[in-house]
Amino acid sequence: LRGHPIAAYGIALGVVALATSLRLAFDAELLSGLPFITYYPAIIVATLIGGFGPGLLAMVLSALSVWFLFLPQAGAWQLDAQTAITLLLFIVLSVLNVLIIWFLDLMLGRVMTQEQNVRVLIESAPNGIVVVDEQGRIELVNAGIERLFGYGRGELLGKNIEILVPAPQVEAHRS
Repeated sequence: LRGHPIAAYGIALGVVALATSLRLAFDAELLSGLPFITYYPAIIVATLIGGFGPGLLAMVLSALSVWFLFLPQAGAWQLDAQTAITLLLFIVLSVLNVLIIWFLDLMLGRVMTQEQNVRVLIESAPNGIVVVDEQGRIELVNAGIERLFGYGRGELLGKNIEILVPAPQVEAHRS
């Protein structure tokens, strides 16, 4: 949904509405002093699905919803000192959640891009390349290996590397 901002912001609005509905539905069952309990997951979901902007929107809408509906003096836009500190703490923690998720998503994108670059490099190499794990199982092959040995990737992946070693040299290879 990152490529469709209207949908991403709509999701943010929807998850906050759901969090508010759940908070209203279970108000009697929840411990007093936990006005934000349903909103943290909503902010996290909005950020994971929509990104930084929708996460911040979910945070602002959550703070406003809690302020008006669930904090002391509900139905009024008034705050005493203790309630203001509670609301400020919620905002700070929510911003931290959004920033952490955004940063992790950014780093994951970079890792995925780097992995794709390595795969393109390996695939375009003129020489055959085989990548094996610690047990000698084939993890990755390029087109050069397919041409060199005549096996398809599906035949090699997951097999022991010794499938490519001529029978007379298998013992020497193992040692």
